[in-house]
Amino acid sequence: MKIPAPFAATVVGAGLVLIFLPLDARELGRSLAELWDLGHVAFFFCLLSLALPRFRWRGQQVSLPAGIGLALVIGLGIGGAIEALQQGIAGREASLGDLYRDITGALLAAGWTRWRMVSTLTPFMKGLRVFAVLLILPSGVHLSLALMDEWRAWREFPVLLGSGDRLSLTRFGNPANLRPVASGVEVAFSTALYSGFNLRYFPRDWSGFARLELLLDNPAEETVSLTCRIHDRAHNQDYADRFNGRYAIVKGANAITVDLVEAARLSSGRVMDMRHIAGLGCFTTRLARPAVLVLRRIRLVQK
Repeated sequence: MKIPAPFAATVVGAGLVLIFLPLDARELGRSLAELWDLGHVAFFFCLLSLALPRFRWRGQQVSLPAGIGLALVIGLGIGGAIEALQQGIAGREASLGDLYRDITGALLAAGWTRWRMVSTLTPFMKGLRVFAVLLILPSGVHLSLALMDEWRAWREFPVLLGSGDRLSLTRFGNPANLRPVASGVEVAFSTALYSGFNLRYFPRDWSGFARLELLLDNPAEETVSLTCRIHDRAHNQDYADRFNGRYAIVKGANAITVDLVEAARLSSGRVMDMRHIAGLGCFTTRLARPAVLVLRRIRLVQK
């Protein structure tokens, strides 16, 4: 595969600008956020397609193993440096997933671009190509799942969560303590300082809705004290700059109702922007013993 140098240089130049933009990709929407992440693959693919043909050792082009090693070093080195620099940019954070995609792009370039003057593919090169494709498959799967569930989320809106299948779990951040069950999503709360769930991907415009409703079941006798928080895009991470509500979840069925008009009046003095809601989550604080709740539904109710 021959990548035109002007095109590759344009992608690299654009990437150097976009990588350091103070932007939280999740605000773009779920599928666009996945495409944004794939930009790491494109950036390093184009960067290595430009760099590999220019590497020389004693006046001769480097060998295939040396080129692969250089691709790995560049992917790890430059990728790691980028992740470290992003830590100081608003809305950005270091990610091992991004570093994985950096290395994937570098190896794709080593295996699929014509950077060495060879007429036939060796078994080693064929193996490298297969390996590089296998590396990018998870990103393709994640994008496909994002497109499927994002379409379903828009179709179901104003219901934000209405089922407990595995696809619905992908709407949550860090779903390690979540499990799909017949009646919804089972949430396991630990005795940690904070333990709970965070709905990360959902339609952001809540204007025109009067209430938020969460239905939960508590199968145990012991009441669970639950805190729910809502924040918008302008949230400054201060406790007073978001909605915080505390609820006692008793045995059996429970309904949490949040008046969105009241919730928008923040104690910081600011009014929450209901057109750009950025986060919804519920958590416990230092439980005496682990607890389990079943989240059956989350929905918005119109005025």
